[in-house]
Amino acid sequence: MLTLGLTLACSEYNNFTLNDVREPYDDGAPGTHDDTADGWDDGEEDGDDDPDDPPDDYEDPPDGDPPDRFGDCDEGISSISDDAIYVLSWSDTEMEGTVTAPLKGWYHLYSDSIAESGASQRNESAFFRVYNSTNSYGTPRWANCGYEWIVQDADNDGFPSGSRIYIGTFWLDEGDNQLVMHHYCPLYRSGNCPTFHIEGDAQCDSSSVNSVHWYGDGVCLSTAN
Repeated sequence: MLTLGLTLACSEYNNFTLNDVREPYDDGAPGTHDDTADGWDDGEEDGDDDPDDPPDDYEDPPDGDPPDRFGDCDEGISSISDDAIYVLSWSDTEMEGTVTAPLKGWYHLYSDSIAESGASQRNESAFFRVYNSTNSYGTPRWANCGYEWIVQDADNDGFPSGSRIYIGTFWLDEGDNQLVMHHYCPLYRSGNCPTFHIEGDAQCDSSSVNSVHWYGDGVCLSTAN
């Protein structure tokens, strides 16, 4: 199972519907995409018996705004795994893990750690995709950067004791789902979403590793509907 840390840097969010499950960028331009590309194959004919149609409840995502940046994942579901992954500012900038759900549905994902280096690494920021047979593009329900939900470095002034950090809301199929954690710095260096960059020491253009960590035994899921 997977988790990661994230920050809310703006007050308005992108809400995505069934047809918005697409790749986030074409040619590096934020927010551009192929309007005909869906996250699954509907087949040549539509119908209730088409196994490639997404489930009805996928078309009814949670409403409103995303959860607060920090929370305790009340009545959450712990999905323990041995996964321990990390990404760095320059290399490796993405790594895979697994998040496991007891039932299919929309879930808020929380992590008990992500950033851990304090002010010495000020841009330990990342974003996630969670892939499965329903959502083959892995995009989150809400986004604050193109099609991504950036989890900004949260421990530069100390991580709130006992809190978990929200890393995004995703559709999960029952069982194992593939999670991919991406470092934020390559996105910033390509000219996208500079709002999340933290100035000062250890900038994304510096040689700092700005390491982001995810531990499978620290993830918590909370049903979103």
